[in-house]
Amino acid sequence: MEGKGDELGWCSVWAQPSSVEEPPGLRPAMLHLRTLFQAPAFEPHVTVLGVGTQKLSLEQASLSLRAACRSLPPFTCRLTRPSCGNTFYQCVYMLVDPSHEVLQANKLVQGVFETQQSNQVYMPHMSLLYADLTADDKEKARLLVEENYGSQLCETEFLVSSLSLYSTDINDKALTSWKKVAEFPLEG
Repeated sequence: MEGKGDELGWCSVWAQPSSVEEPPGLRPAMLHLRTLFQAPAFEPHVTVLGVGTQKLSLEQASLSLRAACRSLPPFTCRLTRPSCGNTFYQCVYMLVDPSHEVLQANKLVQGVFETQQSNQVYMPHMSLLYADLTADDKEKARLLVEENYGSQLCETEFLVSSLSLYSTDINDKALTSWKKVAEFPLEG
């Protein structure tokens, strides 16, 4: 764990399913894709907010997240269908229903971190694979998920009862420096 005054650099706020709530095909799908494409491992999560925090200390980020969690009630994430993106960190993922609850969590966390998502619209999703793949390989991976894990993942839900703060250096594509630095229950 980092010291109180340590600067975080990049951090992310994650909504993670508990082991009890986790959709049954989630980890097998992630492992299958990671093995097939020799990609890095990461914990299942829906990114509520990714923040460049060049001057934010662990203590400041933790206090901000704790403040958000005190006013945010537990909420449900519903996985809808597999899709592909255009970046390493949005390679293959399950779309998450952009329900009022999910969008409200993003908005509240943005507010306490005093940040705005540039001109991007928040697209809630649960990544299954981080990789730099060709468009053809991404589509093959998406089809693999749809055909082999779709019945276990599509239209499944999980309850989010806490939010976690992760140190997530976006330049570390091996993810070896990524780590959870705090977690707070939702109390709203």
